[in-house]
Amino acid sequence: MYITNEQKIAVFEPMFKKFENEYILEFFKEIVQFIPNAIFYKPASSSGKYHNKQQIGDYGQLIHIYMFFDILNMFLDLEYNRKKFDSSIQRDLMRCIPALHDMNKYGRYGMRTHTTSEHPIMAAKRIAEINQQKNFEHSLPEYQIQRLCEMCERHSGQWNEWTVREYDGEVHKGIMETPQNDADMLIHECDMLASRSWLTYEIPDDLMQRFKDNIDLTSF
Repeated sequence: MYITNEQKIAVFEPMFKKFENEYILEFFKEIVQFIPNAIFYKPASSSGKYHNKQQIGDYGQLIHIYMFFDILNMFLDLEYNRKKFDSSIQRDLMRCIPALHDMNKYGRYGMRTHTTSEHPIMAAKRIAEINQQKNFEHSLPEYQIQRLCEMCERHSGQWNEWTVREYDGEVHKGIMETPQNDADMLIHECDMLASRSWLTYEIPDDLMQRFKDNIDLTSF
């Protein structure tokens, strides 16, 4: 089934009110249209080992994204963190990460059966690539894209080794950057909390209905 751009935007619409800068919000609205369809209906973990039961069920990756987003904003609303991250631009760039950090978790086109350990690097490269497209209307300055890409690549924290087995059996391995500053580390910590098997998230009924209204699981 093809998921329309309008449906993708509708799925993320509840997040919009948290953004403080209109131009970053417009960038966010446009770039989520490039997220592969798989992210809108597949689980957050194909093995079921690393996420709670909600996130390995229906709309699992979307639930992970919203849990991550809500945890991040809870921390950003604290007075201590408002002083530490005192730029609204920095805070808004961080708010983009929950939806984008795993966008290539099932590969560039979302066609892989299992999640891929190199997906943080893939997401970083994809964000930079999209922002440079001539028909991308709401591109961000290069230094802001660089920060987005850095936070994406570093979101796995100390678990930064990746391995991928290609379809021909060839195995590739590599190392990703670990968090280098407070923003990187907060992103990692929020993602880590949002992926613990023993932490659940009470997803609002209206948000779950929004998923159902826009993404028909019976079509996949």
